[in-house]
Amino acid sequence: MKKQSISTTATLPIPYFKVYFKIHYHTQPGRAIYIVGDCSILGNWVPTKGLRLQWNENDEWTICIKIDRSKYSKIEYKFIVNNYDYPTMNDILWEPGENRVITNHMIQNETKSEYFNCEYWGYRTIKLKLNYNLPEKQRMMVIGSIEQLGQWIHPVLMKQQTKIDILNGESVQQWSISFIVDSMNFSFRYFYVIRNDDTGSMIWERGNGRFLKSSDLRSFRQVQDQYAKSPIKIKTQLLTACQHLRHHNKKNGSFCSEKQQKSNKETSMGYSFSDKEPSFFYYESFGRLNKLDWNFVVQFSITQINENIIIGPYPQNEQDIINLSNYGIRAVLNLQTRLDVYHRGVDWDEILASYKKHNIYMKNFEIFDMDPQDFEKKITKAVQILKKLINQYEFVYIHCTSGIGRAPSLAVIYLASVLQIPLDQAIAFVKSKREHFYINLSMLKKALQKTMIYNNGLGYDQIPEINEFQIQSSGPMLIQQFDYNILC
Repeated sequence: MKKQSISTTATLPIPYFKVYFKIHYHTQPGRAIYIVGDCSILGNWVPTKGLRLQWNENDEWTICIKIDRSKYSKIEYKFIVNNYDYPTMNDILWEPGENRVITNHMIQNETKSEYFNCEYWGYRTIKLKLNYNLPEKQRMMVIGSIEQLGQWIHPVLMKQQTKIDILNGESVQQWSISFIVDSMNFSFRYFYVIRNDDTGSMIWERGNGRFLKSSDLRSFRQVQDQYAKSPIKIKTQLLTACQHLRHHNKKNGSFCSEKQQKSNKETSMGYSFSDKEPSFFYYESFGRLNKLDWNFVVQFSITQINENIIIGPYPQNEQDIINLSNYGIRAVLNLQTRLDVYHRGVDWDEILASYKKHNIYMKNFEIFDMDPQDFEKKITKAVQILKKLINQYEFVYIHCTSGIGRAPSLAVIYLASVLQIPLDQAIAFVKSKREHFYINLSMLKKALQKTMIYNNGLGYDQIPEINEFQIQSSGPMLIQQFDYNILC
């Protein structure tokens, strides 16, 4: 009897992958483009041992390289111009700017067998991405200070794709745009803009804009490896350092200490905020710098959740704080970190003075944005602070940066743990009040479980690791009927 072959849908790891390089550059007769790098197949940075690319029409140079995943964790490389037949160590033209890189993430992605990469000599590709859901007939655009982004004259349309969000696993609209910039010296400011196709109206995001510059690539690399090894340690050190840092040149969003300012003056090296953010906000692929954004704050729009809680975005100036005062708010719980404040260009001293002037108490309890582990770690303390503020001031405004992540999540955990409302119904209720609510269900389940354990008498250090499936059997709190009268 003939045996039937057994098929499987499992994807086998691919030990090798190929990279197809293409770069545009015009060389003189007798000269050629080579690729050299920090590994043996690219000559270990020895110009005479690099690989020569093949010339094609329109001054396109191409090559395909096969790479063994097991031998490398990261590969840095550059293009050079050398003699076509007999490359030398003397007459060499190196591509300007930072080294290009094949990252560890790309090498270890065992389901990917090929990469296609198009480069431009002396330039880097910037790719801006924004995860933000819009209704039909609305589109995301971007406008900025450089020609590629409309030079403040006309916004540029972004491409829309449906992606799976890396933090909550849900489908999300991702808007993106790619363009090239001078690798040695670029600096620009930009805003995201929502266009209504029916009316032609445009809504700019609120705030001082976002910033990107050439030093971002360098500073990002300096912290990337450290962050991957110990993110909590790095973030704690950064927060401590921020206590002693002051604003420096608000126009480009940077900040640095007096010591760093002196160093910058001597070396002409920028010090950018990008190296202070979690690694998924900035990531590299070949010569490209990808910047991923989440929030879009249209206006100072606040939402009342119940008789004690209001949530929304961060106040940017005294007028915002006057609006809070007119609403009857006497206390504010700010979940932003120092990093959020500096990144958005907020005058912290002005904000503190405005709170004091209008007799509003402000408590700053820092939770890192888009960081489920940090939220879960600090949620019990945050709930206790919120409960104390409500008992003392009755009406409390909770805010993070845009009012779509940390603030509504804390409100949900407060409703579920203090008012004993089932978690799914607490989420639905807050969502009904605050339409733009970034829900990470797994994080909320674990956070609620930790809060409940703490409320039952265990201290922070005694809270065990939580299995998210335990939430269904965590006690009578989760089976009570939702009484909407409590919230209205």
